[in-house]
Amino acid sequence: LGGCGEAITLYVGPTSPGNTFLNYFNFSEKEKGTLRKCDMPRLLAGFPGDEHLEVIEAAETRRRKNLAGMGDVNKKKDEEERFQDWLVKKKKVRQELKIQKETFRVLREEGADSLVMIAKWEPQRSLLKLLPYLGSGRRFVVCSEYLEPLVRTREILEEQKLAIGVRVVDTWFRQYQVIPLRTHPMMRMNGAGGYLLYGTKVENNPRDE
Repeated sequence: LGGCGEAITLYVGPTSPGNTFLNYFNFSEKEKGTLRKCDMPRLLAGFPGDEHLEVIEAAETRRRKNLAGMGDVNKKKDEEERFQDWLVKKKKVRQELKIQKETFRVLREEGADSLVMIAKWEPQRSLLKLLPYLGSGRRFVVCSEYLEPLVRTREILEEQKLAIGVRVVDTWFRQYQVIPLRTHPMMRMNGAGGYLLYGTKVENNPRDE
């Protein structure tokens, strides 16, 4: 994005995916600052984004009480070192929760400008849940290895009048062998690289008769 706007990665699971590979792109800190992560189940469930803070504060209070009640000097010293490491992690978690809370607010109140989704299985359910967070008149695209799930998704979008200009296309590609004086497309290959479903979201607000 060139340091402008925000790119939000939705994930499912107990931990957010790592972005170690980004270090190889030589992005500036400003460009990295546009990348955010968002817990998709918590977003869809309507959590405010800071519900874990109370749990963290309670854990800190409990650990401080345990430290104060320790009589063994050596054990207390070891526990204090572990507690300091935990405080560093806590600071990082609080910062991530603060960013995620703001991300929740942006998606719920302002909506996204575009939606890019890669579906390993059936995409209909996830797409229908995420469309409310996409602004009206904005574009979306779904990538899948298989054609049939995208065809079914297109039919649902058209039946419910949730999008216009819905199309399904294939992503044809060719592999090349690169050898001095013998560079040419591979003789035997499968040109199917998957399929794309794209369209433009519209608001379905039928007039009262």
